[in-house]
Amino acid sequence: MNDGLVPLFRPHRVAVIGASRGGGKLGAVMARSLDGYRTGPVLVNSRSDDPTQGVYATIADAAEASADRVDLAVLCVPASVTAASLREVAAAGVRAAVVCAGGFAEAGGAGVGYQQDVVDALADTGVRLLGPNTSGFFVPGTGLTASFVPGVSGIPAGRVAVVAASGGVNHALSFLLADAGVGVSLGVGLGIGIDVTTPDVLDYLRTDDSTGAVALHIETVSDGPALLTAVKALSEAKPVVALVVGRSDIGAFAQSHTGALATSWRTTRNSAVS
Repeated sequence: MNDGLVPLFRPHRVAVIGASRGGGKLGAVMARSLDGYRTGPVLVNSRSDDPTQGVYATIADAAEASADRVDLAVLCVPASVTAASLREVAAAGVRAAVVCAGGFAEAGGAGVGYQQDVVDALADTGVRLLGPNTSGFFVPGTGLTASFVPGVSGIPAGRVAVVAASGGVNHALSFLLADAGVGVSLGVGLGIGIDVTTPDVLDYLRTDDSTGAVALHIETVSDGPALLTAVKALSEAKPVVALVVGRSDIGAFAQSHTGALATSWRTTRNSAVS
């Protein structure tokens, strides 16, 4: 198993950075989504902290007040301060993070620099990052719902993991599986994928006892040999079904939500064997 992803998918406790107790902003939605996991999330908001309501000014304060180790932080902050927030959560002992915000390299301009700042922070701290620009993930069997999409908490636990480049595809496939009476062990949308990639998740799932089969969605292939190695290793233990965008090459020039061009079927095959 890819042990580095255990803090991401099996955290002892989760912190929401930029959280609030009410309203429709991302931080509030994520806080409500995570209420069903273990003892609920710890909330961090430097502008409206209230420890009596479980909202702390810093992640260091939140981690100190928590009886359980905080392994995962869901960052609901702008792209411009994401790198600084990552360094703060790392200093508090957090080992994994989810970044849902966009506005990084896919947006061009200042976003390119924001993304490089995040890459540098990850290199310096060793935090594993899902995203940016992801709708999150969910593990129905444990009640862990780090997703802002409505209705996700109703997806039943089962034996099929969904690993998708697109958060929309991740949720769509998971809802379809639920409608078909097939539950989900893990549903994850990778977003930009500047750290945690498809091979990483496939390696994690290879020895995940709750997963019996994997539905894989591919838009781009940045490291064909690594992907091929991961799929081969996983398929020796569990069935893998892959949906590759651009199977007929019609989608070769369709731009994805991450700002990357969707990889054609021919390119996918060639990069996997190069």
